[in-house]
Amino acid sequence: MGFEFTNSSLKDAQVVILGIPFDRTSSYMGGCRFAPQFIRIGGENIEAYSPYFNEHITKYAIHDAGDVLLDYSTVKQTFNQIRRKIRKYLQAKKKLLILGGEHTITIPIIQEFLRFYPNLYIIQLDAHSDTRDTFLGEKFCHATVIKRISEMVSTERIIQLGLRSLTVSPQNPNQFLFTVLEPIYKIKDIIKESPCYLTLDIDVIDCGLFPAVQTPVPGGIDYKELFNAIYEFRKINIVGCDLVEYSPLVMPNLNYASVAAEITRELLLLLCHKLSL
Repeated sequence: MGFEFTNSSLKDAQVVILGIPFDRTSSYMGGCRFAPQFIRIGGENIEAYSPYFNEHITKYAIHDAGDVLLDYSTVKQTFNQIRRKIRKYLQAKKKLLILGGEHTITIPIIQEFLRFYPNLYIIQLDAHSDTRDTFLGEKFCHATVIKRISEMVSTERIIQLGLRSLTVSPQNPNQFLFTVLEPIYKIKDIIKESPCYLTLDIDVIDCGLFPAVQTPVPGGIDYKELFNAIYEFRKINIVGCDLVEYSPLVMPNLNYASVAAEITRELLLLLCHKLSL
């Protein structure tokens, strides 16, 4: 089952959806490897028109490439596999929306994006800072994502929004607690026209509103703030996105699949908006 609005061939597509169903290092509640398929099912319940962008998504050429069949033998081999797949689409000059999967997938994604966009900024929407050096003996896991990325790019090029679960107190001025929308007006002046990758951990939403996540944290943002923030990102040069950490096994109610699908629609329109300027 796929999204009704993904009616383009890969050759003609402007934007490609790619599922990466990886949750090998999930430490609290797993199951987010099933998220890409659940989001596609949730897509059966959403409209093609976005009241936020005031656009119909069907006007754009979008291709659903399905899910990567991952090699789980080692994390290194899995990362290599993800990088090869991402490289294929970037070489073809496609915009990418990646559906995870746990947040660990963002590490090899960023490694590959940096080959094509060496001055890349990373914007993270998340409840967690993900800055541990290791967690449960793992250097590459959902709790170390930003730490590993900070070894590829300077911390000044990593902007974290909505944080409320941190190992230590904020370490740089680009870490913003509790809110997502307000800091966007500040970071636009920092990023200017530089390319930017957006990684959206769905637990940035308050867990009372969206409990279907791996590691829930109270005190998050509401849906309106998230959708308004995505709309504001149209003023930033977003070159790729991922949506991670939705765990349908925690809450198999398809209401949450529908919400994740609506977020997917808005992220697609964000990428398409950049192409239409």
